[in-house]
Amino acid sequence: MKTKHTPGPWNYDSSDNIVYGPNGTTVCGVHLKPKIVGVDDLEKSGRSLQTLANANLIAAAPELLAACEAAIRLIDRIGQREHPAFDRLFDAIKKVKREQL
Repeated sequence: MKTKHTPGPWNYDSSDNIVYGPNGTTVCGVHLKPKIVGVDDLEKSGRSLQTLANANLIAAAPELLAACEAAIRLIDRIGQREHPAFDRLFDAIKKVKREQL
């Protein structure tokens, strides 16, 4: 099944607040409020630290999806589909793909 999202890896560039995919493809922009001038200002703003953490989470999305897919295959292979982790992983993958697996 071909993915519809930009393939990973993705990286967050804090100099321009953009999450980039391979070959410099723009995945998304991140809006930091208040306007950040330097690291000291970033540390003073909890909201901006949260936004930075969100940007890093977004950038890790392709690897996280791949890890979830690998984990669900492993759980299935060892016959542990009734484990709560299986349903959580399945639901997360379904949410990303928005289609029946």
